[in-house]
Amino acid sequence: MAAAAYEAAAAAGGAEAVAAAAMSRGELLLAHARRCARQGAGGDAASGREALSQAAGSFEELAARAADSESAATALYNLACARSMLGDADAAAAALGRCFKKLPKAGRARWANEMLEDDDLRWAREGSPELSAALTRAAGR
Repeated sequence: MAAAAYEAAAAAGGAEAVAAAAMSRGELLLAHARRCARQGAGGDAASGREALSQAAGSFEELAARAADSESAATALYNLACARSMLGDADAAAAALGRCFKKLPKAGRARWANEMLEDDDLRWAREGSPELSAALTRAAGR
């Protein structure tokens, strides 16, 4: 359903429509992957991994097309979540680095605090001590 909405928005044209559809599609796919992960061994792991891969693609596309810095930063943050949940700490850290470059300096501490608490980013923080240290410094902790 989300894919169909994305395709319809893309066909209708308009950067805002495409961006809104890409964000919605990515968020729906992330939510599906979270549900699969919560179900554990009894869940559909392959479906969850596929959803994460598709979500990452949506967020990457949105980050490249975003009309403003905050939209790009949000897309990159969500891309980092998807990459982290896929177990790719390096790609997640790279996306967070790109995210920070899009943020005004005044908002970085708030975002860093959220990144330190976000369970989707747990694998990235655990897989990259440098990332954890950088986020802790940026958050002012």
